[in-house]
Amino acid sequence: MLINHRKKIIFVAVPKTGTTAIESFILDNNPEFSREVNELCDKKLVHTHISIREWNNILGEDFRNWRFLAFVREPIDCVKSKYKFYTEGRAY
Repeated sequence: MLINHRKKIIFVAVPKTGTTAIESFILDNNPEFSREVNELCDKKLVHTHISIREWNNILGEDFRNWRFLAFVREPIDCVKSKYKFYTEGRAY
């Protein structure tokens, strides 16, 4: 998950959608994005794949002032990929 505090943008990491590659590209090409979310979360531990509902709970009234960016995958391909991942493990 990445955050741009100045523009109030949060990149939500949806599992099995190429998030790692996308995050690397964003970090390499836009210095305003970082992984620093502690300011918003009162130093609570925030996991990588936090949901929009959890962000709503964390941000409270300020939630509507933030924009969220995420990528989704074609559903059938996503199910196939998850099945393969959970039955065979990560490809190396």
